[in-house]
Amino acid sequence: MDTKRRLRAFVLAAVGWYLLVPNPLIKGKYKGYPDVGAPLARWTIYQSFDSAKDCEKAKEKLVNKFSTGPVSLKALVWTQSFVCIATDDPRLR
Repeated sequence: MDTKRRLRAFVLAAVGWYLLVPNPLIKGKYKGYPDVGAPLARWTIYQSFDSAKDCEKAKEKLVNKFSTGPVSLKALVWTQSFVCIATDDPRLR
């Protein structure tokens, strides 16, 4: 394997995944709703993972946890906003 290929393989293996939840809240008319338009760098890292697959599984489990029983519109917007993102994604800067 040439040096370029080894470096690329290392970089891909080194990338982790974050499960982000919207943290900033909207003020004013929609007070208390998550600001899903806020830059991802301002969101909260809920948990980190070694793979996208593990992140997506945890996301699904978390959404299910908060979606049982009667759900408010705020909770629905919040849970539907969870996102898995690579740790090296430039939107986190």
